[in-house]
Formats: sequence, structure tokens, C-alpha cells
Amino acid sequence: MDFTFDEEQQAVRDLAAQILDGTVAPERLRSLEAAGEHMDQVSWKALADAGLVGIAIPDEHGGSGLGFLEACLVLEQVGRHVAPVPYYASVVLGALPLARFGTDEQQQRLLPAVATGELILTAALLESGAPPDSPRTTAQRDGDAWVLTGAKDFVAAGLDADHMLVSATTDEGPALFLIDAAAPGVARERQLVTNQIPEARVVLDRARPRR
Repeated sequence: MDFTFDEEQQAVRDLAAQILDGTVAPERLRSLEAAGEHMDQVSWKALADAGLVGIAIPDEHGGSGLGFLEACLVLEQVGRHVAPVPYYASVVLGALPLARFGTDEQQQRLLPAVATGELILTAALLESGAPPDSPRTTAQRDGDAWVLTGAKDFVAAGLDADHMLVSATTDEGPALFLIDAAAPGVARERQLVTNQIPEARVVLDRARPRR
């Protein structure tokens, strides 16, 4: 079995490396840290302008329509360069699930802006002491809508995300809901982690998902 990358995949990896070689350097990381900035807007825009943020987003929503492997090749370079950009959160945790499971309206409304880097997605899944498939966060019916109550820890890019996919338990079992991060009932608190890129504790108090 041949595990080598094809020419297109190698080009994706090389392009990501070239961009991050030119935008991420130790002195730049130090300057961002000194300024109290945890996200490198220059690198993020460069990746988006090159089409790498939208590389796995369907082409009908402004992406390149490639696959998970191509996104992983970009993510490999993000890690190699220690680039403080929300690629894992916005593309892997947010855009790919939304492209597969989201409604047509959600995909049309959000994915084009994700591909251009203008909008950041993430997923809030982790809860202390609760397995992923049995979240303590609950979703209850309120008329023809849902309301979510609970808390999530260590949400990647949670301080910067515009929308997040949130897991919650319903009467019929676990489900995912799309939440506007600025909606009433959503509060975010900074959580520090070992890589110095802050994550977020997200507290939901009868927050209403977007349909």
C-alpha cells in the first residue's frame, strides 16, 4: 500500500510551510506575547488568502472541496511552527462537522465566511468528570425552541469564536447545537493551558441555539 502524498497534497503542505515560514518567527511570537495578543492575525489572514483555511470546505460554500487529510497537512505545519492561529478549532472542530451535519441554511450562512477567515468556529465538548457521549449540559424544549444550560471547559479558540457547536443531553440522548457565542445566556472565561494560547470555559444559562 502506498502511503506517500500525491502532488496536490504535497503542494498543500509546502504552501502552508512557506506561508508560516514567512509570518511566524520567534521574535514575532515574543512581540505578540508582549502585546498580550494570543492570536496571530497576520498568519491567519495569510492562510485564508491562500485558500488553506477553506481547503476542506465544499466548493459550493467557498472552499476547495478537498478532504480531511489536506486539512491535517496544514495543521501539521501550524503545529510545527507553533503558529497561534485557530485552525484546529475553526476548521477541524467547527467547519468540517458543520459541512457534514449542518442544515443547508447554516452551511450557506457560515461556511463562506469561515473559508475566508472572517468567522471563527469551534466546538465546546469537554466537561470535567463527564464522558463526551453523556454531557451534563442539558438541552430542554421551550415551545418550538431549545434552551441549553451547563458549562464546558477548555474550549479551543473559545475566546475568539463567533459560533460554537455545543454538545448537550436531551430527553432522546446526546445532540449537538449551534450557538452564537455572543448570544444572551453565553458567558466565556479565560482558561490558561500549557501552550500559552488561552482557551475558554463557556457557561450556558438558558442559551438558545441558532436554527
